[in-house]
Amino acid sequence: MAPRHAEALVNRGNALQLLERDAEALASFDRALAAQPDLVAAHLNRATLLTSMKRFDEALSGYDGALALAPDHPEAFGAAEAALAICDWGRVEKIAAAVPSAIAAGRVSVTPFVLLGLCDDPSFGRSALLLWLPRLSMMTMSPGFKIGTRTFST
Repeated sequence: MAPRHAEALVNRGNALQLLERDAEALASFDRALAAQPDLVAAHLNRATLLTSMKRFDEALSGYDGALALAPDHPEAFGAAEAALAICDWGRVEKIAAAVPSAIAAGRVSVTPFVLLGLCDDPSFGRSALLLWLPRLSMMTMSPGFKIGTRTFST
């Protein structure tokens, strides 16, 4: 399958996830990875989906795949949520140690609430929020819009 088809499968998976058709979204991400194993977006989106499905060990494996391909990718900090959920303190410490330099470089793209579990410096929390807000603004704010497990209404 051509790489552009793998990217289309990632987009399909994203759409299915928004429709809460998680099993189909996961299958789409898996097909994208089968077609193009080095597609970072497929690893990250699959890991994010698995985190939302509470399949944290599998999610961490997906983040590891993304980090192997793109060690400085800002979305890789999503591993923090999964690591915190399963009390993988070694991984949490490793991620927390990388937070200050990543924030300074503008590379943290994780919810500020997850960041609170990594460090207690309010300036880092504020900086992470400012880095995360553009990501939030790209999402559709419609009735029933979800971020993680929280549902928003307009």
